[in-house]
Amino acid sequence: MSEQDDRLSFPSLLLDSIEEAVIATDLDGKILYWNRFAEKMYGWDAAEVLGRNILDVTPAEQSAAEAAGILNRLMAGQSWTGEIMLRNRDGVSFPAHITDSPLFDASGRIFGIVGVSHDISRRRAAERQSELVLAEQVHRLKNMLAMVQSLAHQAARHSSSTDEFLSTFSSRLSAVAAANELLIQRAGNPIALDELARATLDFLADIERVSFNGSKVMLDRRMILPFSMLLHELYTNAMKYGALSNSNGQVDVAWRTEEEEGRTLLDFEWRERGGPAVARPSKKGFGSALIERAIAQELQARISLDYDPAGVCCRLRTAL
Repeated sequence: MSEQDDRLSFPSLLLDSIEEAVIATDLDGKILYWNRFAEKMYGWDAAEVLGRNILDVTPAEQSAAEAAGILNRLMAGQSWTGEIMLRNRDGVSFPAHITDSPLFDASGRIFGIVGVSHDISRRRAAERQSELVLAEQVHRLKNMLAMVQSLAHQAARHSSSTDEFLSTFSSRLSAVAAANELLIQRAGNPIALDELARATLDFLADIERVSFNGSKVMLDRRMILPFSMLLHELYTNAMKYGALSNSNGQVDVAWRTEEEEGRTLLDFEWRERGGPAVARPSKKGFGSALIERAIAQELQARISLDYDPAGVCCRLRTAL
């Protein structure tokens, strides 16, 4: 190859080194140049597309009319940049960013068109993921604020003094914070019921006197906060008045699932034994009101509290 041939091939070598598709056509849209990255992005070898019309090769079906309009603008001497749906050799559509410009000769006459494009599928996917994450965070925050408002309202109704309200509210708020931290750690993904139970109760005293028995059950994000609140409430009550208020009591936590009419139902039970004799309270307190109203509503569950003299039993039934 002569020195002159080397110089003539240099522009082609330069364009082949660019990590973007570079395509040139004449004014009829016939493909004159197709660089190495265009081969990679579209799946067509240069030899297969040279001489073919650009509108027959690159636009996705849904953007064919838009591509024809862009070509007309370019032929009239106007540049264009923007995003459009393209397709590869296999017919798979993908979003791309394109910058197209008319080519002018020394006299100012248009003799062709050149375009530079790249696939923005990953960027679009990242944007969609960011939108989903933001929407999830907003939804989670709204749920948490609703729960906090409910806690404050219920605590105020059942408190006889400011100190009692602050104590009651602060304790439950700590449980909300712990559950929310778990949600953040798991990025809103489902969590196993036994793992949630241990994460909720592990930092509390006498956890060794609580047994867990049940199959693998995954709770989705909407259930994590209210279920954590339920466990915290039952444990707090057991420590103050129930089986964990003495040195002998035990708590058995068990659950199982069953299929019914195409739905998976969860049966959950918290049963205390070995503690002081239990009597039904003369009036409904904050804890029982929280469980039977707010938590039951959040879990869309049937919850019953049984004040058996041998020990409190809480049963829950809901659809997963």
